[in-house]
Amino acid sequence: MPYIKQERRKALDEHVEKLAENILKASRAGELNYTITTLLAKTLPERPGYSDHNETLGVLDAVSKEYYRRVVSKYEDVKARQNGDLEQYKRLEPLSYYLAHPVASRFKVRDEIQPQLEGAGLFVINPFMDWCREGIFYDEKNRDDVDAVMVEEEKVMDWDEVVKGEKSLIRASKGLFAYVPYESIGTTMEIFYNSRVLGRGKELTFVYLDNPVQTKYLNDHPWLKAHATVSTNLEELVQAMKRT
Repeated sequence: MPYIKQERRKALDEHVEKLAENILKASRAGELNYTITTLLAKTLPERPGYSDHNETLGVLDAVSKEYYRRVVSKYEDVKARQNGDLEQYKRLEPLSYYLAHPVASRFKVRDEIQPQLEGAGLFVINPFMDWCREGIFYDEKNRDDVDAVMVEEEKVMDWDEVVKGEKSLIRASKGLFAYVPYESIGTTMEIFYNSRVLGRGKELTFVYLDNPVQTKYLNDHPWLKAHATVSTNLEELVQAMKRT
């Protein structure tokens, strides 16, 4: 992912600008290919092994996919709206749901809740398992230490880009499923963004409660009920999601 720390961007940008100025527009494709290949070669160790080459291929693949996601796909979305979507795609599109949940519940969601949703035929977008974040969020040594997880993420991620990325994932999904075992600012904001900001309403915003201590309060909360379909029955929510 290209969203490195601001101080590292500043250290590199001056050199990148000079390099970009020297690339001729008439032969842009070839010179870009040469430049990228040379940079990759010069940053590899003297005797690279398979893992080094595998990492390099991963970088190239990630750059291509992120460029397509952030830039090219927007043009296709515009054309689909202008000229009409393809019925074939509508039929083939998976029922994709963004999986909102607090960081402290990430293991339960990954190991228990997500498999149930996927087993029912739903396509789940888990933000903690995206953008190379999985290694940080599911490091066993920090299983019960949310603060340590946040410290590790801050070393490699820009918070503004995290929020932008998660909002783009919500927009890319059909709707949102939130696991809310307790009050969580991040999860609450994601629920509101999907339901109110994107205008999807209760019909495409689902909230699952299973904490006996919090369930009565949250289940009766007027703001939550106004913006989401709320239930303590996971199977009931899954069936409602599949009908959308």
